[in-house]
Amino acid sequence: MRQDPLVLKWQQAIITDAEAKLKRPLRDFERQFIASRASLIALEAIHDSVKAIDPARLELYLGSACQDPPAGDGGAQGRR
Repeated sequence: MRQDPLVLKWQQAIITDAEAKLKRPLRDFERQFIASRASLIALEAIHDSVKAIDPARLELYLGSACQDPPAGDGGAQGRR
């Protein structure tokens, strides 16, 4: 199934903003967190979070859907 161009453009904008805030490329599991959301409401919430939270919390947020992020990535820290 082909994705809506608006969704693809918004996902890329979120990735661009997240990479700028983190000052590094996103890891695969962080990109997947964004790419797996296709509803406009979900993308709005993700984009708002990317813009509003500090880099350390952003790393935790982007890793929150990952069951086993690589060690040292911060994705599992603080989650139980």
